[in-house]
Amino acid sequence: MTEDQTIETEPNLKTVEVIAELGWQTHIAWEDIIREDQKPYWIDLSCDQKAAIVESVKWLIEHPTSSIAAQHDAWRARMATAGRDHDNMVPFDKLPFSQQMKARLWRHIILAVLG
Repeated sequence: MTEDQTIETEPNLKTVEVIAELGWQTHIAWEDIIREDQKPYWIDLSCDQKAAIVESVKWLIEHPTSSIAAQHDAWRARMATAGRDHDNMVPFDKLPFSQQMKARLWRHIILAVLG
């Protein structure tokens, strides 16, 4: 098998890293649609940035029946713990509609891959 070939098996396509990359790339596509400043592609993220995104996926895997507001609160808590500020550090129902849709899209992509 060459380096360019992909093993397209269910276990390989359901790793948390693959799910995180898919979620991130979908996130970027949504930002393009709503005309936000686009963030870097997955391949261009630092290891720390990728690890933070993977943690978001793991949280959702561990809490699949949580509310969208709880998912957002968990993100806010991770951001606060990391000492990061962000315009979206408000309760979910105070987010602009486009940001609420981004959170919903993230959730549905992750959960859809998990089945």
